[in-house]
Amino acid sequence: MTAHGGRDTFCGVHVRRGCVKLSALRNDSLTNKHSVKPREKGSQRKLVIGLAGGIASGKSTVAEILRDLHSAIIDSDQMVHEELADPEVVDTLCSWWGNRIRQDDGRINKAEMANAIFGDDSQRKRLEAFLYPRLEARRRDMMVGFDRDETVAAIVINSPLLYEVGLERECDCVIFVDCDREARLQRVIETRGWSEEELNRREKLQKPLEEKRQRADYVIDNNSSTDAVRSRVQTLFHQLVKDRSGS
Repeated sequence: MTAHGGRDTFCGVHVRRGCVKLSALRNDSLTNKHSVKPREKGSQRKLVIGLAGGIASGKSTVAEILRDLHSAIIDSDQMVHEELADPEVVDTLCSWWGNRIRQDDGRINKAEMANAIFGDDSQRKRLEAFLYPRLEARRRDMMVGFDRDETVAAIVINSPLLYEVGLERECDCVIFVDCDREARLQRVIETRGWSEEELNRREKLQKPLEEKRQRADYVIDNNSSTDAVRSRVQTLFHQLVKDRSGS
């Protein structure tokens, strides 16, 4: 075990001190008896893991690793994408901001929508007040279905606004995916066509990364190879499931 910025470290997984109990087990496992409570007798609620991290930190990569471990993924970005293709949603938003935000395929042009609300908190709140209840209802339905599915080992909530909208309260534990800013910037330049200024602007709309890092139960370092990250996630996941079952 090594110390790292106020955390204890096992196999590249940093665990927040003060709220957890650590045990070094065989195969370099990790246990957290406080943030992941054993299931109550008769309860069928599965382990719920939240993913947090900076923009382009690799949350989706970690989510896919967890999917390979038979977790069901609730991806907030995907849900928003699907909502913005719903004809009812499209018609409502176009009535607010005009047909310029409607694409030829009938979907909402997210860049144009972003321009419509940029710098205008009242319009942003208007959009949130409309979309968030729809997303919440879908998420709850998905969680009920996944909870009943015997093939699902755990439920993962992958949301860029996990803390901003209070979704951490739905989770048994939160994993923060840590990645250097330089690497994140390079990713958004290559995959999203953003500038550094655009990354800065969007990050300012979210809670500070250090606050998210400190509030999370675990930190996965995503500055190394995919194989190394996969190993860390697998080790942590297996221990979390074991702790949840109370075995």
